[in-house]
Amino acid sequence: MLPGVTVTSASADAPSRRSEPRLGHRLEHPDREAELKQPFWRRFPVWFPFAVFGISRLFVWVAATYLSRYQIPLPIGTANIRIFYPTPADPGYNAVMTGWDGQWYRVIAEQGYPAVLPRVGWGGIDMNPWAFFPVFPMTVGLLMKVTGLPFAVVAPVLSTVIGFVAMHMLFKLVDQVVGRWEAIVAVVATSFFIASPAFSASYTESTALLGVVTVLWLLRRRQYWWVAVTLLVLSLSRNVVIAMVPVIIAHAVVRWRQGDEGPYPTRFRVAMGLLAAYAGALTWLWPTIVTIATDTPNAYNDTMLAWNIETKIKLYLWWDLLYDYWGVLGQVGGVLGVAAFA
Repeated sequence: MLPGVTVTSASADAPSRRSEPRLGHRLEHPDREAELKQPFWRRFPVWFPFAVFGISRLFVWVAATYLSRYQIPLPIGTANIRIFYPTPADPGYNAVMTGWDGQWYRVIAEQGYPAVLPRVGWGGIDMNPWAFFPVFPMTVGLLMKVTGLPFAVVAPVLSTVIGFVAMHMLFKLVDQVVGRWEAIVAVVATSFFIASPAFSASYTESTALLGVVTVLWLLRRRQYWWVAVTLLVLSLSRNVVIAMVPVIIAHAVVRWRQGDEGPYPTRFRVAMGLLAAYAGALTWLWPTIVTIATDTPNAYNDTMLAWNIETKIKLYLWWDLLYDYWGVLGQVGGVLGVAAFA
């Protein structure tokens, strides 16, 4: 060895693999500042939910295309199962994704809502498009006019695109509120849930999910006027806006418990009370529109009854079951349990 010369390994200063954070650690403790410096499309909260949902849509496409080979011909029918647009055997992916209730949305997109409610032989209201909320089918109808494409193309594509946006918003919300790993689980579970094919069908599931997640996101950012606007859109997308009432109340209670009501606590409490009441009142917006448009009292509920669906059962079944099994104490315990969980 020459005097004054020190021989070192070429890898002496290189970082050891053992010193690098494990994948699990990086997921639990992401470097958010470093992520923000990356191009938008390379950020994990952007590409990951898009990739997961994209893979799930590929699976849905393969499964629906394969299973459509076993579908029997569906001729026009006017009995309990209404078929307005007949399909042959083995109709393909698009026909599967626009069938069943999707036919009603197609009627709305192409023809609009009827001014006169159809009647059955004994005088009751028959099944009709007023049972279905307008935001999704009217948007599809507008895009059909702009693009010249048929419903069988526009509706599934729009539903899928909205689903991509909803998954991105869901990931961002859970990532910032709970954590990175929980956001991963939320997106994967939602994308591959057994009913997730509806996110690519001509249904309102994607639209409603985006509306709900957007309300939660805006509540977190305390942009209450935009919350009110989103609640309005949600109330005309799907009958789920009533579920936002306890969410708004819980948000207000959390801010109160944390002493985070701003410089004007009384004004904040009044505003939250009005916002919750507004969300509750929006539940009756679409039924009121249906009544006015058709000049028929109780038109929406009577239309729903044409499917032999009683609204009160859907709303109160859990409450009645608590009483049947445990009486008033069961109902009190149920309310306390929900309050404790919130």
